[in-house]
Amino acid sequence: MITYDKFLGLNNVDDPTRLKPGEMLVASNVDIAGTLLSRRGRALLKAGGAHSLHESIFGLLAVVDNDLLLLDDDGTELRTVYETIGYTRVWFEDLPDGRVAFSNGLISGLATATETTAWGMPIPVDPGVGLAGDTPYMVTYLRSSDGRESGPTYGTMRIDPAQQIIGLPALAGHSINVYLAPYGEAMFLAGNTATDTWTPTGDPLGPQFVGGVVEAPPVGTVLEAWHGRMLIADGTTLWATRPHQPDLCDRSRDFVQFEHAITLLYGTGAGVFVGTEKALHFLAGGDISDLQFRTATRGRVTKGSAVEIDTAYLPADFRSGRGALCIVGGVLTLLTSAGQAIPLTAARYQREVAEVVATSRLRDGTLQYLASPV
Repeated sequence: MITYDKFLGLNNVDDPTRLKPGEMLVASNVDIAGTLLSRRGRALLKAGGAHSLHESIFGLLAVVDNDLLLLDDDGTELRTVYETIGYTRVWFEDLPDGRVAFSNGLISGLATATETTAWGMPIPVDPGVGLAGDTPYMVTYLRSSDGRESGPTYGTMRIDPAQQIIGLPALAGHSINVYLAPYGEAMFLAGNTATDTWTPTGDPLGPQFVGGVVEAPPVGTVLEAWHGRMLIADGTTLWATRPHQPDLCDRSRDFVQFEHAITLLYGTGAGVFVGTEKALHFLAGGDISDLQFRTATRGRVTKGSAVEIDTAYLPADFRSGRGALCIVGGVLTLLTSAGQAIPLTAARYQREVAEVVATSRLRDGTLQYLASPV
């Protein structure tokens, strides 16, 4: 049995036969906080297969046995946020208004302590039915709370504009705008109804529908709130929602295309870090429409590895207010608020991994970064 007077940390970079006394290749089932400490015990919070945890201001969100649940601190189930969301990893992001955005790449939503809503404006699922005629038509939703209009659903046949449209998809909290195109392709407002039936009034047609309607953003994975927008990674595309409208997106302009799949998003006051499978980039600026692109460093950026920290717990040379830790090319890397990427463990410890679940915590005054491979 070999004993050491002092633990000098992990070192899997140097030749294993030349490690200093106190250096180790691997440390299993222990905590590292300046020295080696016994791991603390654990208690069962909720039985079942669990993953995708997120601590919000109103409780703990977790996927347990296929359902996204809201739990109290003691594990008491408060409500089902989304039933049968699946076994795919769910990504979360806190919004300034207290809601939590969630998405697993297939299903997305917005959660509070009491309700779950969809992202963006719903689009009518059916245009209703009118009597056959010679006029094209379409319908949209108009949200009662803020007057916002959805994208259109076009009629599958031409109708007689002097007759009713029935079977419209009435929706609580919304009314339905009906548009007609009597002069060609341009659609003009013909009326509005809060029921499943629209009856023509004979009044002149209203304003033309000119498009430019914002809609729900694409369903992506990595999420990041930044400068009043929600950033969403969808494969190789970075989407941004409208300013101060985190659930609505203008898909015609609010995006940036990358060469490789996006694995990390971290926003600062100076810009936003975007990690991909091949490199870490920094987009300097304050708006998605006017960003200056530069590559901060090369190497695979591990998906899920970004964790925001207070850099006051780091050595003096690395203190810069808020920052983030992530893994780039197997190296633990500090992302600074000014847009710098500083490798911290390149000479001591490296481990290449495609995806992790990561967090940070304090133990005995020492900041610990924890990353578990997925």
